[in-house]
Amino acid sequence: MAEQLDRIIEAEKKIQKAFSNAKIKGEKIVEDAIEKATLDEEKLHHDAEEKIQEIISAKKIKLAEIDEQLQNVVKKENEKIVKKISKKTDVIAEDIFKEVMA
Repeated sequence: MAEQLDRIIEAEKKIQKAFSNAKIKGEKIVEDAIEKATLDEEKLHHDAEEKIQEIISAKKIKLAEIDEQLQNVVKKENEKIVKKISKKTDVIAEDIFKEVMA
């Protein structure tokens, strides 16, 4: 009977050791999964930040191009206005000259 009790106790110890090992392995699996998920999340975050910066840079370039085009249009319009004013000034100066000479 004592022998049977010793075998039962030994079997229980083996079961407890196996359970303990399984628990440790399970914790290790969870830790590894959390670590991998964290690394994946950090990579996704980094990739997203890079993509955002690329988009911002592209938008800044496009904005600079549009700004340059706008400045060219404004410059041309200003030149047209200056020409019109010059023509009118020339006409007025000619009229004044004619009046003075008359």
